[in-house]
Amino acid sequence: MVRFVRYALIIVILLAIYFLRVSPTEAAECSRYLLPGSVGCDAQSTADGPIFVSPDAIDDSLFGRRIYARLADNANIYPQPSRGVPPVRNVGDGFLFVTVNYWEKINGETWYQINNGEFVHEDDILQLPAS
Repeated sequence: MVRFVRYALIIVILLAIYFLRVSPTEAAECSRYLLPGSVGCDAQSTADGPIFVSPDAIDDSLFGRRIYARLADNANIYPQPSRGVPPVRNVGDGFLFVTVNYWEKINGETWYQINNGEFVHEDDILQLPAS
């Protein structure tokens, strides 16, 4: 039993010496804590620490590829990208924010799809940066 305790104590001391030698920047270098397959820092480091880079958004990710916008007061929502059809609804007034699925140009006008079958004309929407 004494022999086992001696070996365990030696291993603990060696591990403590090893971990005390590793600086925090070396320990943080290239950790994989963000998204699966993304790296939080570059493999290179400087005297000040590792060089961090922004990871690319994963193609099927919900984050990073979104466009957020604010609708104008009393904006009309159309079932297709054309003012020649009656609107599906009017949003009323207030601070109304939407997520844009995609946009397209038709006859020199830009239309934004906010939901399936719901389009907003470029005059009634203001793009905003993500917070």
